[in-house]
Amino acid sequence: MAKHVMLFGVSADKKGVLLFKPEQYAMWNGLNVRIDESADIIEAASRVFKATTTVDVQGWSRLAVIKDETMNYSVHVLFTVINEETEALLASIHASPDGDVSWDWWDSAELPATMHNVQWLVPLTFDRQLKRPLHVIYQSDKNKKAGSDTGAVGRRRDRQPTAAAAE
Repeated sequence: MAKHVMLFGVSADKKGVLLFKPEQYAMWNGLNVRIDESADIIEAASRVFKATTTVDVQGWSRLAVIKDETMNYSVHVLFTVINEETEALLASIHASPDGDVSWDWWDSAELPATMHNVQWLVPLTFDRQLKRPLHVIYQSDKNKKAGSDTGAVGRRRDRQPTAAAAE
């Protein structure tokens, strides 16, 4: 079974979410990458995030494991709370060194056009009563195409500059 990770960053005030958009896609998503089946999920999350953003973040928490038995893959969804200083750093960089992936902070209550799973995964990151990780069995329709852009526009996160960012 192919193994993937999907990563989200959550702002320290719990009002913003860091979403990613590969150059070839029109919708925002978590940071997704296929990993080796024997890889440790938490180590892979840190490694993938740093390789994409050049920023080292730790403290990854498991949110969900989504298995699609029809397509023979699993997605391990993780998130981490990102402090204000790192949030400002990520906001200033905006794209991977090769320019293939961009990212931005979005208001968690008003998401932009996203892949369908993001619409329900993001709110779950804020649910403190949820027993994690969730285990989801998904049976996709191999003939179904990815959802089209709904035209919905989210709201980028309004950030107040921190003292460190203002310097």
